[in-house]
Amino acid sequence: VSSHWMLKILIEDVNDNRPKFPTDEITMSVPENTPINARYAVEQSAVDPDLGPHGVQTYWLVNDFGMFTLDVEENEGGELTPFLIVTEALDRETQAEYITDIIAEDGGTPPLLGTFLKVQVLDENDNAPVFQQSLVEISVEENNPPNTFLTQLQASDQDSESRGEVLYLLGGDAPGIFVVDRVTGILTVATSLDREEKETYRLIVRAVDQGTPRREAIATVVVTVQDPQQQKITFSSLCYWNCVQTCRKSYF
Repeated sequence: VSSHWMLKILIEDVNDNRPKFPTDEITMSVPENTPINARYAVEQSAVDPDLGPHGVQTYWLVNDFGMFTLDVEENEGGELTPFLIVTEALDRETQAEYITDIIAEDGGTPPLLGTFLKVQVLDENDNAPVFQQSLVEISVEENNPPNTFLTQLQASDQDSESRGEVLYLLGGDAPGIFVVDRVTGILTVATSLDREEKETYRLIVRAVDQGTPRREAIATVVVTVQDPQQQKITFSSLCYWNCVQTCRKSYF
């Protein structure tokens, strides 16, 4: 007589796997001036082959710099996705990059595994150019040779790439008489000036960046034409003394 029994063996899961990120470094890009509490999914989340409490339970940041926090959402399949939340205003000109560790924690012992998280702050055109001087006064003698150098205007913009690239444009009451180099900001007078025709010119120079929307700054240049023949003669002293010997004529 023989008997047959069906034996079912259940293999219980133990925590023999640690959470693993698909890459050693995760890079995220967040625009500066992004709204507070804006959320950005960490797409490359960790994977743990273990099930239930032995799988990934939560995520956290080693250093949040006081600028970020993590929130974890669970989908219908039980998978967890970490979201980076911006808690303070980001300014790329103050700090362009944050590097920390993101930790995936499972229910086992040891429960931790980390990977580098690099948060790059993307630049926006939030700065306008700034002139070193907003008012420049220049004197030039009349009958000057054409293309005479007058001055070099300088403006800077803290934004990066094209958003910080400044071009110079000239306006004012003397079209065709003065020229500004769009790239260098060098201002020259293209023609010979005559003081009797006009003594003072008022120019407007715009420094325009190449961001979207474009931002600009304005400087005023006042050019005074001088007549070299009308320069005053000045003396170093108010009184001068000299001796002159007189000649006597003799008669014989």
